[in-house]
Amino acid sequence: MRKLLLLCGVVLFSSVAAVAQSDISTISAPAPAAALPASPQFAQRADLTDWQISIGYQFSRFSMPSQTINNNNVPAFSVNDNGLDASFTRFFLSWGGLEAEAAAGFGSGSTPQIASATSFFVGGGPRFAYRGHGRFEPWFHVLVGLEHFRFTQTAIDYGSNNSLAFMGGGGVDMHLNARTALRLQADYLETSLFSRVQNNFQVGVGVVFNF
Repeated sequence: MRKLLLLCGVVLFSSVAAVAQSDISTISAPAPAAALPASPQFAQRADLTDWQISIGYQFSRFSMPSQTINNNNVPAFSVNDNGLDASFTRFFLSWGGLEAEAAAGFGSGSTPQIASATSFFVGGGPRFAYRGHGRFEPWFHVLVGLEHFRFTQTAIDYGSNNSLAFMGGGGVDMHLNARTALRLQADYLETSLFSRVQNNFQVGVGVVFNF
């Protein structure tokens, strides 16, 4: 009888051990945690590109002092223009290069005599930027060029006029990745339309492509 009980105990213990071993072997290893999305990669100093193109929206405000235009005494007035701005830059150094810029604007004057006003600027000069140091790229430029203005008037013939123009300003490019960025900028623009100096300003937003 003792031998029978002992045999039953051995069989029962062996069965329990076998079941436990089977349960352990069927437990699957936990799935690895999902990989985190890669953070955006920005251009480093070692792989900066040489060429840059930007295009965007621009708001310009021109301040015209009182003056005589075509034998007519014209009081001081301002012109607000909305338009497009495009620039092309060739970097020769990691921090500097040469830029060419063109901008066109369309708006109206602050006096009833100015029904509409169209402006166009083209120029070039040096550009300096703090490149390859992360998401934000501050910069400034100095441009010299030509400003063309065309007025549409109701009574007095203001006509069109060309002027040597000086532009100086800067902004910051906020990189989305190593090749694309969003741009904010502000500039001072000096013109001499109708042989009088005008102190103007403009602001803009745009998209930048580096290649």
